[in-house]
Amino acid sequence: MFRKQTVKKILFVILILPVIFIIGAWLHDLFMIKIDTGLVDEYYDILSNVRYEGEGLALDLGCPEGTRPEIILERVKDVIGLPYGVIAGYHGADKPPAYIQNNNGLLTVYYSESLTKIKEIVNVTVHEMGHIYMWNVKKRFPSGFNEEKAVDVSGIYLGLGIQTLNGLTEGFFMTPGGSYHAEQKLFGYLSPEEFGYLLARYCRERNIDPENVFPFLNQTGKEYFGIGISYLERCGKIYATGPTVSGIYWCKECGAKTSVSLDGRLSSIKCSSCGKIKHLNTFSRHFRLFMNKINTAMRLMFIKTDLAIRRAWATIQNKALRGKTKNM
Repeated sequence: MFRKQTVKKILFVILILPVIFIIGAWLHDLFMIKIDTGLVDEYYDILSNVRYEGEGLALDLGCPEGTRPEIILERVKDVIGLPYGVIAGYHGADKPPAYIQNNNGLLTVYYSESLTKIKEIVNVTVHEMGHIYMWNVKKRFPSGFNEEKAVDVSGIYLGLGIQTLNGLTEGFFMTPGGSYHAEQKLFGYLSPEEFGYLLARYCRERNIDPENVFPFLNQTGKEYFGIGISYLERCGKIYATGPTVSGIYWCKECGAKTSVSLDGRLSSIKCSSCGKIKHLNTFSRHFRLFMNKINTAMRLMFIKTDLAIRRAWATIQNKALRGKTKNM
C-alpha cells in the first residue's frame, strides 16, 4: 500500500510535468528556433525593387467549404491585381495538387480531384497565380534561381500570406475508429517557419499590427506566424518601412468585398454591403501563442496517455492469457 505522502508526490509529478512541457515548448518556439532566411530574403528584396505589391493584405477571401474554384481564382487575382483571364480545370492524379497551363492564350489552373478542403485549394491557387506574376518579373532574378521558391515568396509579398499559412496542416486527429494519427500537409517549397517569417516581415515593413493578422489564421498558421515574429525580433535586422496597406475582406454571408484600414488595431469589420459585423479576438499575441501551445500539448499528452493505457491493458490481458494457457 502506498503511503499518503507517496501518493501526493506522484500526483504532484503528474500535474507539474505537463506544465514544464508546455512552458518549455513555448519558450523553445519563441527564443530558440533559427530560420535560414538568406534565400527568401534575397528573393523578397528583388520583388520589393519591382515596386508592385498587390492591392493589399487579404484578410479573408470569404470562401466557406464548397466554394467553387472559379470564385477563389477571381478573388486571388483581385488581390494580386492580375489582368488575365484564368479558368479552372481538374486532373485525376494526386500529384501535383495543381498546375497551370497556357492553352493558346487561355490560362487554366488544373486542380487535383483529391483536394477537398477549401484552405488547400486556396493555398495552391495562390501558388499557381504566383507563377503568372513571376512570368513578368523573372528576368530580374539571377540565372539559375529557384523559381518555385521565388513563387512562394511572391505569394507573401503580394498580400496572400494569411491564405498561404492557413493552407498548412499540422496536428493530431481522432479517427472514427477511436485511434489517433498525426497529419502534416505542407504545400509549397518553403518551410513553415520561412512562410511565418515572411509574413512577419511583410507586416513589419508595412506597419501592420500582428494583432490584425492573428484572428484570421488557423491554429497552425498562428503557431508559425508567432515563430516568425519572434525570430524577426531576435535577429535584429532592420527593414525599410513604407505606408500601411489596406486590408481586403470578403464577407462569407453575401460575398461582398470590403477595404479595411490597417493603420490601427482592428476590433471588428463591418461588411460594406450587408452590414454583417465580424468581431475580432483581441487577446495579446503572447497569451494567444501560449494558449495555442497548451492546446497542442494537452492533445498530444491525451493521445500518448490513451495509447499507454491501451498498451498496458493489452500487456495485462496477454499475461493473463499466457497464465491460463500454462494451467491447462
